[in-house]
Amino acid sequence: MLSVLWFNLAHYALRPWPWIFDRIGRRWVLYPGLTQPERGYMLVATRNTPHAILGILLAGFMAAFMSTIATQLNWGSSYLVEDFYRRFLKKDRQRKHTT
Repeated sequence: MLSVLWFNLAHYALRPWPWIFDRIGRRWVLYPGLTQPERGYMLVATRNTPHAILGILLAGFMAAFMSTIATQLNWGSSYLVEDFYRRFLKKDRQRKHTT
């Protein structure tokens, strides 16, 4: 019971605070006159982050992007095999066949 209580407290009460501080710092302290507030995150990343950490940040963005692309490709191939190939082209074959 204590572990569930700790998880809920940490997940919902402690975890969002870095993003809240980041939003407050970007919106009202560093760049108060931004016309497009969504650009503030990249402004902070490029102007206020050391180069080594910026490289790690960009590697993380690239990893997240490639993970999304890999997921979409896997879904597309499974849809193609399950919904088209097996349904229309190889109706009478078993699930595991060689030709």
